This record gives sequence, structure tokens and C-alpha cells, in this order.
Amino acid sequence: MRLHCGLELRHNDILAALVTDDGKVLIKKTMPNNAEALISFLEPYRPQLSDITMEETENWRMLVGPLAEHGFRTQVI
Repeated sequence: MRLHCGLELRHNDILAALVTDDGKVLIKKTMPNNAEALISFLEPYRPQLSDITMEETENWRMLVGPLAEHGFRTQVI
């Protein structure tokens, strides 16, 4: 089963949702607004994770680089 990750980037935290191809939300988690917390959350799902989509807000740049360095495919909308 493939998973997709959607991120809502907020001022103090990140809301991450892992969703299946058919749109079923498997996990929603709020975490601190930093790349280390996000990567730690995503790592167990790496084999199934297809992509990560995040909104273009003022703090998206601090996440894209570290995610790419760890081999995650990201897109900003």
C-alpha cells in the first residue's frame, strides 16, 4: 500500500497526515516545527511513502532541504 503525506505548516508546529491512495487517513500527528521531528515521524513509513506535499508558507524552506537530504520526495503547493 502506497502512502502520501500532507503537511500543514503552522507557526509553532506541523500537522502531518498519512493518506492511502484511496484517500483514507491512516495517521494524523502534530509535532514541533522542525525537520528532525518530521523525519523521525516519517522514517518508519519510508518504504510505503510515495511523496510529501506541503503548503507554501514562510517556513517551508527549512523542511525541504533536510527532507531531500534524507531521500524524501517533496513538493510544495
